[in-house]
Amino acid sequence: MPVAERIDHRLNLNFKIEIDGIAEAQFTRVKGLEQKRDVYEYHEGGENTHMLKFPGHAIQSEITLERGYIDSDSLFKWLSDSIEKNERLERKSGSIILLDETGNEIKRWNFQRAFPVSWKVPELTAQKTTALVESLTLAHEGLELV
Repeated sequence: MPVAERIDHRLNLNFKIEIDGIAEAQFTRVKGLEQKRDVYEYHEGGENTHMLKFPGHAIQSEITLERGYIDSDSLFKWLSDSIEKNERLERKSGSIILLDETGNEIKRWNFQRAFPVSWKVPELTAQKTTALVESLTLAHEGLELV
């Protein structure tokens, strides 16, 4: 009997982010790579043992990017300029790229027409010696696996 080829699981630590026009997008965590769909339930008259289920709209989860705080403020300005200066919010497309151990691209998730909905730095306290981590949350209009 032939032996099946072993496929090892990918490590979760080697990835990079590309966002249109923003060069310093080095992040340590990405959350929200998720697609799902609404489900509509229909109670058919006279049928009491189950409900019929139908697919609804696609739902695009928000993507949250986290990194150790750095002196560059371009990501913060992307959001704050639209709030403080009442400038038109610029939408950007980007990619989250999974890399192998040698830095070669394995998979790429592209997101389209994203805009920032929140930026935050956690509580500042002199009682902790942990790294300061900033996070940026993006709403987008589509996620595709390339």
